[in-house]
Amino acid sequence: MVDLFARAGCLEEAVNLIEEMPFQADSSLWSSILRGCTVHGDKNLGKKVAKRIIELDPVNSGAYVQLSNIFTNSREWERSLSVRKAMRDKQVKKNPGCSWG
Repeated sequence: MVDLFARAGCLEEAVNLIEEMPFQADSSLWSSILRGCTVHGDKNLGKKVAKRIIELDPVNSGAYVQLSNIFTNSREWERSLSVRKAMRDKQVKKNPGCSWG
């Protein structure tokens, strides 16, 4: 449900659902919301969610990359570069993409 809300752009509903769950959400649930923030251009929520993911999983390269992309899309070049620098400083490596098609 979280992913469906995020894909539909109902980001606040997705966050509310996570916060009302009887257990703590893992980084993959939060990543669904972060993808929705990137797609739907919600920079403020995206920053909060990315920070939450990094707290839960400090080596999650996806959170850093998507946060950097959020800043790049809003033309905040210095902030985007600082996220990439944080990745290097923490030795977080992005796995190369691949295609099965």
